[in-house]
Amino acid sequence: MRDGGKLMRQKVRIGFVLSSLLAATAPCWAAKNDEIEAFYKGRPVSVIITGSPGSIYDMYARTITQYMSKYIPGNPTFVPRSMIGGGHLVGTNYLYNVAPRDGSVIGSIGETMPLTQVLEPEATRFDVSKFNWIGNPNIANLTLAVWSKSGVISLQDAMKSEVVIGASGANSPSGQTPTLLNNILGTKFKVVNGFPANQLDIAMERGEIDGRGSAQWHWWKFNRSDWVRDKKINILVQIGPRKDPDLSQVPLLSELARTPEERQIFDLFSSTVTVGRPLLAPPDVPKERIKALRAAFDIVMKDKAFLEDAKKLNLEVDPLSGEMLQAAVTAVTKTPADVIARAKIAIGIAKSGSGEKSETEK
Repeated sequence: MRDGGKLMRQKVRIGFVLSSLLAATAPCWAAKNDEIEAFYKGRPVSVIITGSPGSIYDMYARTITQYMSKYIPGNPTFVPRSMIGGGHLVGTNYLYNVAPRDGSVIGSIGETMPLTQVLEPEATRFDVSKFNWIGNPNIANLTLAVWSKSGVISLQDAMKSEVVIGASGANSPSGQTPTLLNNILGTKFKVVNGFPANQLDIAMERGEIDGRGSAQWHWWKFNRSDWVRDKKINILVQIGPRKDPDLSQVPLLSELARTPEERQIFDLFSSTVTVGRPLLAPPDVPKERIKALRAAFDIVMKDKAFLEDAKKLNLEVDPLSGEMLQAAVTAVTKTPADVIARAKIAIGIAKSGSGEKSETEK
């Protein structure tokens, strides 16, 4: 009985301590939530979208933020704003240098921005590691595809004759991927930059270009399912951390490496798939507001209504949290200098043995 009484007294003391801790911390948490609610209540939050209207960037950003509102104290209204140009650089520079750093502006930028920073720092006015990354809704492999009437079935075919490839910009995957393959594997892609992402498919169908330098596999699978079914396009290569189950016969970019050095370069360019179609906030936003934005994003990724809408829009959901995305982006910025130097030569922005621009970039 004495032991039982002692155990009971211990439980009472533990319970008292826990109650005291909860009582002490509750006002703190309540104050933080009150501050967040006071800031966001009735406030419009601008969503800067650097991808073309109607693109995958645009569709993800609009759909996600539509649902984030109800999971943030104060229930702010998210207002999408298109800011395209420069292969996502215009909008990204705005978010870093101009946008308010208080949580009233977030953005959706191109997946190549971390890569662009390490390869072409002179073209950027931002540090991606200082952005506050909120999350990537889907890790999906990129593909290089050509119209079947072009007669090109494999990368080997593209090594024999010129293949005209459309791209949204030199800094986009659609521009970088074919250039990378040209300079490392010897393909003969002629890259034509300047196409809005939502016009590339039309240009292929019209015969203005032979192929598209980059598009997520699920874009073809869902938004151009008839093209896949009728074999109107041929997927020449896929880019990502692993093969997509649907594309088991299509080579993975990293598998094409013939040397360890080539593998390092291909792995660097494959990092864009991890970044995906992200949401982020400018630097220096108060930490508690970033926590609120990230928490809302994470909840939305499991929200049944959101998942139903995403399915209707053919948007796959395989998310990466803001914390994990932050770490992945930071890792890209720490890529060794020798790998960066070789990668710059591979996409034609520097010549071997010099820092000069290639003729195609002047």
